[in-house]
Amino acid sequence: MNSVRQSQDKKNTGDIGVVIVAAGMSTRMSETDKIFAKLGDKEVIAYSLSVFNNSPLIGSIILVLNTASVSLGKKLVKDYGFDKVSKVITGGRRRQDSVLLGLKEIDGFDIVMVHDGARPFINLNILQLGKDAVRETGAAIPVIPLEDSIKSVDSKGLVIDNVDREKLWLVQTPQVFYYDIIFESHNKISEDVTDDSSMVQLNDGKVSIFEGLKDNIKLTTLSDYSLAESILIYKNQE
Repeated sequence: MNSVRQSQDKKNTGDIGVVIVAAGMSTRMSETDKIFAKLGDKEVIAYSLSVFNNSPLIGSIILVLNTASVSLGKKLVKDYGFDKVSKVITGGRRRQDSVLLGLKEIDGFDIVMVHDGARPFINLNILQLGKDAVRETGAAIPVIPLEDSIKSVDSKGLVIDNVDREKLWLVQTPQVFYYDIIFESHNKISEDVTDDSSMVQLNDGKVSIFEGLKDNIKLTTLSDYSLAESILIYKNQE
């Protein structure tokens, strides 16, 4: 880190700040804001918020939403008593713009986690694994191995090569960073990226990995909700 940030006075709270980003317009979900859709008896966003809010590692949460959903977000935070949510703010045009806006609201935390609000099935263990892993390089991401065979295909739809899946991993969130590293990367990198760790790499940083969760799916299409309902039923039977 380029500088040492002084931690704020946080009685009985953790030393990690969190940015949960869910500012997309859900264009693949008709007009529904997918994170406020009901999954079981709770809204999608309420699941991950509950995990972060109940974790002793977490000191503050910034929830970043689209303009139309900010009031819904504030009401949800109040109704569930998520007392670690410091602010509910409006996001930007791109996901990375929304993350940067959230990072600017994080105050006094050396470590920050960035999480997609559309991933409901995280747990306390993945947060601990992330905190442990970030100390290696200052940036760490949860991953799971690919289980299917992978093929490279040309523009005509013909298979041209077999791809070695041993070196390929599916990336999830929460991604974990030293604050100074991710904040500097977001301020320096302007091209479009698909995740925050890509910004660190483009800024000549190194990214380590830790074990993700197979159930930690991202809800993007309507069919994902059917899978999520099945996962939830299974979890409730455990």
